[in-house]
Amino acid sequence: MDGPLILNEIIPWLKRKKRARMFFKVDIEKAYDSLKWKFLDSVMEQMKFPIRWRKWIMATVTCARASVLVNGSPTQEFPCFRGLRQEDPLSPFLFIITMEALSCVVKRACDIGLFDGIRCKADGPILSHFMYADDVVKQLERLRKDFLWGSDPEHGKMSWVAWQKIMAPIDVGGVGIGSLKEANIALLAKWWWRFKVDGPCLWRSVIWNLYSSSRQWCDIPVRLSAPGIWKQVTGISKDLWDMEVDLPGLFKGILGSGTNIHFWKDRWALEKPLQLVFPNLFRLERVKNSLVANRVRVEGGIMVLSFEWVREPGSSEELLELEGLLLIMGDVNLGSGMDKWEWKADQSGVYSVRSLRTEMQNTIYPVQEGGFIWHTWASLKNEETTDHLFLSCGLAQAVWDSVSRWCRISPVYAFESKDLVRMHHHLSGSFKWKKVIFTIVQTTVWCMWRCRNEVVFNQKQANVARLVEEIRALGFLWVRSRAKLQEMSWEMWCSFNLPV
Repeated sequence: MDGPLILNEIIPWLKRKKRARMFFKVDIEKAYDSLKWKFLDSVMEQMKFPIRWRKWIMATVTCARASVLVNGSPTQEFPCFRGLRQEDPLSPFLFIITMEALSCVVKRACDIGLFDGIRCKADGPILSHFMYADDVVKQLERLRKDFLWGSDPEHGKMSWVAWQKIMAPIDVGGVGIGSLKEANIALLAKWWWRFKVDGPCLWRSVIWNLYSSSRQWCDIPVRLSAPGIWKQVTGISKDLWDMEVDLPGLFKGILGSGTNIHFWKDRWALEKPLQLVFPNLFRLERVKNSLVANRVRVEGGIMVLSFEWVREPGSSEELLELEGLLLIMGDVNLGSGMDKWEWKADQSGVYSVRSLRTEMQNTIYPVQEGGFIWHTWASLKNEETTDHLFLSCGLAQAVWDSVSRWCRISPVYAFESKDLVRMHHHLSGSFKWKKVIFTIVQTTVWCMWRCRNEVVFNQKQANVARLVEEIRALGFLWVRSRAKLQEMSWEMWCSFNLPV
């Protein structure tokens, strides 16, 4: 899939830049049947395959026999003298080996100046050739519907059940055949994962040279004005956000040497990028795309922070954020190994299409019974449920009472935890104001969960007043950066007199 992606990005880029280039598309499908066996053996010899291994391979290739159908009846078999067997699982790998020879010839032609490849930027990779399989899949959803209902283009039949219910998982009352749209989004999201973990490969270098910019602070490079497949790949984050799935939030950097993780825009120290948690400091940063290794280093066993400010932080908000940043950096352990990426939606930490589809299905198709039940960590006798933790216990009720009075809304009454995430839909106010309430609900749940863990694991005492103040402070940082309410002051936030 790397080849089609590169091709579909390079051609629009050349048109936009008005650069004249020539492309040759060569169909090598027939070469599969006309490959000379001596050439295959010669390529394997030059690639230093052992003689015994080559003899084994050539024995499987040269024993091929075929026959011809004449009036529906096969003739006597005759030996073949070239080509690879169709449907043989070994044949595609042998064909790739021989195509490596063509790749080397084209590369050599570029080296001696017979023709030039395409270079995106002065320091970008040279594109001279690439190979890929060109397959097209059309109207799959319509074919699935016709197959299920027994329809055809000439004779349609009634759909007895809503298609949404047919696609829904079995455990929520559906048939479980799945949505092709969800599958397509999950497959496109794998490009996000590959961009994080693939390292300096060709397709990633092309995308970086075409779309990266020092003024751009997205998780992956994108230019909305540019056509091409990559724009669709980056656009799925909005589709997932509409499904209440935060795609960038599912990636987390595991710090090694800090040479492949961006200090401000990647998620590595906190659940959110530092540019969103400390927006005032980020404005002062001179190099927005700086890496962790550019800002954190170890000298003589001591961690040293090094920033390049446009000017030194001076306002009270900037100094407050700087104090919080230094506190967070105190827990950072900079090593010498490779930086890694973790996919939080799967226990293995590695991206899988199934895990993202599960995330989407959990928001699209409501669970019909029961909430999640936690293990008996808080009590050895009674099971602790999310409903009790966030709603029923005395601490939770006191916190929600304080939060509702601060936000000037009716007292929070919820029977299940999932009612909390829908609460803002039933309040009167602008869309932006409802999003603020939703963020405060999320912040409250997060702070109560952290408080509960401190009580259980560190034997600390829970304090309602301190917990509410933590919710107010953390919510201020999140809302002010996330909702772009830069004009909102701390006093306005405390009195909940918001400019929305």
